[in-house]
Amino acid sequence: MCKRALRGDPIRKDFASLCEIPHKVIHINRQMLKEHADIINSELEKAEISHDMADAIYDAERRLPKRKRS
Repeated sequence: MCKRALRGDPIRKDFASLCEIPHKVIHINRQMLKEHADIINSELEKAEISHDMADAIYDAERRLPKRKRS
């Protein structure tokens, strides 16, 4: 983005679209990733949901029409 700004070019439309979505960025190391994976696995186990079932739910949700942003 900086090179484009220095040249006076507008920002790319795909980047502008992504900037409209509220988001947070975090740095996660291997230990934190393992802790999160353990929590997810524990919650799936409590809910008696297999990884395959969770994947199928995720895939089905992704196929739904995108909701319009307000």
